[in-house]
Amino acid sequence: MSGRDSSGAEPSLRSRRAGLSERAVDRLLAALCAGIAAALVLPDLGDPHLWQDEAQTAVLAVSILDHGIPLGYDGRNHFSQELGKEYADNTVWRWHTWLSFYVTAASLALFGPTTFAARLPFALFGIACAALCFGVARRLWRDRAAAVAAGLACALSVPFLILSRQSRYYTLAALFCLYGLDAYARLDSGGTRRRIALFAAALGAFHTHYIYAATLWAGVGLHALPECIDERLALSLRVAERVEPDLGDGDLVSAGGDAAEHAVQRPREERRRGEQ
Repeated sequence: MSGRDSSGAEPSLRSRRAGLSERAVDRLLAALCAGIAAALVLPDLGDPHLWQDEAQTAVLAVSILDHGIPLGYDGRNHFSQELGKEYADNTVWRWHTWLSFYVTAASLALFGPTTFAARLPFALFGIACAALCFGVARRLWRDRAAAVAAGLACALSVPFLILSRQSRYYTLAALFCLYGLDAYARLDSGGTRRRIALFAAALGAFHTHYIYAATLWAGVGLHALPECIDERLALSLRVAERVEPDLGDGDLVSAGGDAAEHAVQRPREERRRGEQ
């Protein structure tokens, strides 16, 4: 008996070890993608000085440190590239959603009012995007080589590296969108937890820049649409199959109303049972 138990436990133990080693390799490769991105993004991050849009992010972050909310006026200077259209009459900023400004403000509070501090959070978000690209591709395609290619494509993309070195919302929006796609891809296995993750990612994207939240929901919706249509068609076919197939010609007129009512009510009942 003990021999059978031990022999039955050995394959399970081996499979667990294999699973752990697979995850360890994936984590190592994700870290490699992030390390390559870091080696290209972080050097001389404080040079050159902030350019126009970056400076906008930084001065709004300073206004948060002074007043708690982003303002287009610091008591002496107005901050505008659009002749004052970016803020309300009370100078509260309304041109962008505010999350990226609060992130920059936190960095300035921790590391001081420097160019490096203004850019650091977004550089770190860009590095994280390279690792997350690997993870999302690995889960979607179940192919390690394809996942490595995706992670390296992000880590070695010159346009993405340039955007990662700017004190601007770009990489924060990319990170939320990638996280949202990852949560959506795992909805079937994650249940409520993944739904909350998808909603949180969309909410974060909205507060980074609402256009990216709309893009995330549009992509998820377009992907889900064919499946929803297939489910509705399958439900209609099941309803049609349950309607009595052996009605005679003379019965069709008298039974037509009952059959139509049956076909309409049955999917409603099924939906109620599914919601319960």
